[in-house]
Amino acid sequence: MTTTQQYLQPNYVNSSLPSYYPNSAFDTVDDYRALAPQFAVLSHEDRAFGKIIKSHRYGAGDVIATYDDLTHDVLILIKGRVNLVWRNEIVGRQLVMSMLEPGAVLNQQHLSTTNRGSQFVEAVEDCVVWSIPSSQIEDLITRYPILSWGLLQTYAARLLQVEDHMEAVTCKKLPERVAELLLALDHNEDGMLEGVSHQMLADHLGTYRETVSSILR
Repeated sequence: MTTTQQYLQPNYVNSSLPSYYPNSAFDTVDDYRALAPQFAVLSHEDRAFGKIIKSHRYGAGDVIATYDDLTHDVLILIKGRVNLVWRNEIVGRQLVMSMLEPGAVLNQQHLSTTNRGSQFVEAVEDCVVWSIPSSQIEDLITRYPILSWGLLQTYAARLLQVEDHMEAVTCKKLPERVAELLLALDHNEDGMLEGVSHQMLADHLGTYRETVSSILR
């Protein structure tokens, strides 16, 4: 079974979703996370699109793409969560700018690079990512509007996260922000948070690991 076929099984794709073909309508959702099943349906029912995409697997902590990588490819997150991370090369610190979920569409404009540092995409957990050559993306966006909609929705989600982060930094004390982050990262029904280090929390909050450790003692 191919990777694409695996993620087209009934437990992943809602069979009630409408098929999407070039020049036809698709569901214009308000949350990019609802796009992942539509991408799967599209790749399954439109062979031309299915031949263009390449599927990749990554484990937690793997660097999925750098700024330079996204000059060549546009990425579609199909399974798992990723962080957009800024690393300051001068002081060796990094900050999680955004966390994105399946349905996100990423191109080079989502990352930045300067003399002081650069951004990269890092897997939070096991991920499946599709890549599309950047050289073909303009033509594909014309043929498949769902791609441009995914880009716009991903931008919107990132903007909301930045606004929330700015509000939290301005109005909330660090212990409260730590508690909120722990709740946001908890996806287990038993309430057990696994695979999250003090350094990871510090990267999300823009502080030092020692500061987080002292709060959690």
